[in-house]
Amino acid sequence: MTPIEWLKHVNAYWIISNLDDSIEKYDNTKLLAFLAEKFKPRGVVDLFGKLANIPNCERFAEDVQRTMVLDSTYKDLVFGLWIDKGYSPETILDIFFFTHKPAVIKVTDQLFLVWLGYFTWYWKLTNSKSPLRYVDFLKALRKYLPIDYLDEMIPSQALKEAFLKQQVDGVLDDLNIIRWTWLMDYFLRKKVRPDRVFLKINKYLHDLDNPDSPVLLWMLNYVVWYRRQSTFTNTELFIFLTSKLSFESLMKMLRSQWKSPQFKKLANDMLNSMFSSTTMLTTLAKSGVKLEEYFRHLVSVYNTAATSSEPKFMALTIRYDMASQYLKYALVVDYHIRNMKYDDSSFDKSFNTSFDFLSKEMNDISDSFLKKLLHDMLMMVTCRFKISVVMLSAANYPLHEKIWTFPSIT
Repeated sequence: MTPIEWLKHVNAYWIISNLDDSIEKYDNTKLLAFLAEKFKPRGVVDLFGKLANIPNCERFAEDVQRTMVLDSTYKDLVFGLWIDKGYSPETILDIFFFTHKPAVIKVTDQLFLVWLGYFTWYWKLTNSKSPLRYVDFLKALRKYLPIDYLDEMIPSQALKEAFLKQQVDGVLDDLNIIRWTWLMDYFLRKKVRPDRVFLKINKYLHDLDNPDSPVLLWMLNYVVWYRRQSTFTNTELFIFLTSKLSFESLMKMLRSQWKSPQFKKLANDMLNSMFSSTTMLTTLAKSGVKLEEYFRHLVSVYNTAATSSEPKFMALTIRYDMASQYLKYALVVDYHIRNMKYDDSSFDKSFNTSFDFLSKEMNDISDSFLKKLLHDMLMMVTCRFKISVVMLSAANYPLHEKIWTFPSIT
């Protein structure tokens, strides 16, 4: 009789003993002690690795493997076997705690500590950088833990101490990312508004001038997910971000995320709102964004060199759009910040000041046709602006977005 055939007979007894309480339960430690007299540790591990692939023997093999990982003689060998088979930590958790049996996992449980060791081993040896592993970590535990218990476990000192027991580099980094992953899920489940979340994590908000700051990207990701279940406007996000970032740093961050699949839509929405939204333009002005800063933003968005030595490549429509957008913002600044009244003389003075700035920054902007076109368009919008201010300011209503819409050149 081969060793595998003999173990099949043992498996049959193991099944019966689990079904009949009157039969003495099989002692895995005695079985391992017997096999240790016949085989080396590697041979014993390989036997149960093969047995786990035989139908109706998996549970018995896994039960013995659970005993083996608590023994330093076998633990590393069993880990190696599982890693060779590509067993993820989530799969191993199912082996440790039967899915068809209720289980309450505690941080101090020996099997949990062993599983945590496998978790750190697995991701180190597979050299995976996928952030999904942290999501999978939480999903695996959620199969066995009530969500309230998990919410207590993840930020606990006990879990940190359990991670510290793992003799693998980077385990605290893993724990920190797990906690940030859990924190996002926690706040989303509680439907906490992004601005309130940001206040709660304020002590971590440093080095935000770096567009790849992990906390900054975490905040943007939270906004993306929060918007799937509720509303958080671009203006609200801008107000918070400019309280932590300079306007220049904010624009750098948004432009850096243009090509990111995760944040592309959010970045585009934010940048586009700085052209089309009266509310956003007013927010920019009240946040202290200077006209020169806004112009640099326009240049970067239009991807046009403001000091181009070959102005013929700057199409008339692009020049018009950039100049008109700048003048539109200047109009908002004049009204909200400088408290300017729009009679003809103040309009002409404001327009000429803004146009002089543009003529220095943009080659060939001062040709008579373009200047007259911009002047006429801005005069038309200003007239509508004055009428709207009179009608709406008394009622304390925000200005209508369409007031600022310029006709396109065809």
